[in-house]
Amino acid sequence: MSQIDKKVLIYFVFSIFVLLAVLINPSSHDMRIGGLYISFEEGTTEKYARSVIDDSNLREDIKLDYNIDHLHNQYYLVVNQDKKSVLYNELMKANIWIRDEEVIKKGDNYLIVVSKSIANNKDFLDILSKQDLQLKKFVNCYIYFSKQPKDWVGYDKGQKIKKELLEKDKIIRVALVPIDG
Repeated sequence: MSQIDKKVLIYFVFSIFVLLAVLINPSSHDMRIGGLYISFEEGTTEKYARSVIDDSNLREDIKLDYNIDHLHNQYYLVVNQDKKSVLYNELMKANIWIRDEEVIKKGDNYLIVVSKSIANNKDFLDILSKQDLQLKKFVNCYIYFSKQPKDWVGYDKGQKIKKELLEKDKIIRVALVPIDG
C-alpha cells in the first residue's frame, strides 16, 4: 500500500469516527429533560431533600415527589475496598451477580446498588449477616420540571444540574429523565 493510500485510509477512518461521535452524542441532538430521579441516603427527610433542591438554583415551579418506591434498584450497601473484595467473592460463590455499573465510589467507600430481587434473596441476606453488613434503602425522589415543553431543559444543562447535585451531601445518584417530542 502506498503512502498516499495509507493517508487516505487514515483520513477516511478518522472521518467515520468523527461522524459517529456526532450522531451518537446525545448533546448534539435536541434531547430535552423533563425531570430528574434523585437517590438520597437512607434516612434523608423530605425537608432536607427540598432544601437541597431549593439550594440548587432550579426553578421555583418544580414539583418534588418524595420517597417514591417504583424504582427497580432501591437498596444499597456501603463497604470499604477490603469488604468489597470479600463480599464479591462470597456473592460469586453463591452465584449472585452485581454489575460494575451498580457500584458507586463515594469518598473512601463503595455503594453497591442492589435490586429488590437480590435484597430479598435468602443467600444474599445470609452473606450480609455473616459479613456484618447492613442493607440500606434509598430515599428516591422525582423532580418534575413541568409538563410544558418551554420549561424542559436541554441535555447539556441537565448534565450540569446532575453534576452539581452529585456533589451535594447525601445524594448518591441522579438520573436525567428525557422527554420524547
